Amino acid sequence: MHFMDKEDCFACIDSIFSSRKYNVDKSATDYCITAKTFQDALKKWKKPVYTWLKSLLTTDGKITWKKRIFCIDWLQWVFKYLDFWTVIHVIDNFLLDGDKVFYRIGLILFEQVYNVQKNKEKPNIDEFETIFGEVISKWSKQSSHLINKSLKIPGVSRRIISELRQKNVILEESGMIILPNIEQETFYSGLVEGSDLLSQAQV
Repeated sequence: MHFMDKEDCFACIDSIFSSRKYNVDKSATDYCITAKTFQDALKKWKKPVYTWLKSLLTTDGKITWKKRIFCIDWLQWVFKYLDFWTVIHVIDNFLLDGDKVFYRIGLILFEQVYNVQKNKEKPNIDEFETIFGEVISKWSKQSSHLINKSLKIPGVSRRIISELRQKNVILEESGMIILPNIEQETFYSGLVEGSDLLSQAQV
C-alpha cells in the first residue's frame, strides 16, 4: 500500500476496516472492548502476568475485576515501543492472519516485562508504560524471534478471541463493564519523516 496511488490505497484500507477477519476498532467503545479482551487473554493464557498486573493496582473495593479495564492502551504501546522493522513484520502477519496476531504479540511482550520485573520491587501502575517501553525497546530487535515465539502459544485462535470479545460486548451493552475515558488522539501524532519511509529496495 505504501507505493499504491491514493485511490487504490484507500480501497485497501477500506477493505481492511470492513472485514470481519481484521476486526479493526472503529470507536472508543470498540477500543475499550479490545483492551478488555486482551486483558481476558492474559488471564486465560498468561495467568501469572495477569495476577501480577492486578497486584500493581489499588482498588476501592466497589469495582469488581470483571468490570475493570486496566490494559486500556496495550496495543498502542505495542506499536509505540517495538522497533520499526518489527512493526512491519507484525503488520505483515496481521494482514495474513487477522487480529489474533496482535493478541499473540501482546501476550509475549507483557510476559517479557513480567519476567524482567517480577523479582523487583513492584512499580506504581502509573510507571508501567515507562517500564514496558524500556524492556521492550531493548528486547524486540529480532522480529523473527518475537513472531516465532508468539506462534508457539497454544490455543490462541480467531474463534476463541472472538468468543472473548463477544462476551465483553454483551457485558458492555448490559452496563457490566466500566469504560474508562480515553484520550482522543491518534496512535502516532508526530510528522512522518522521509527517512521513516520504505524505499523500493526495502520492500
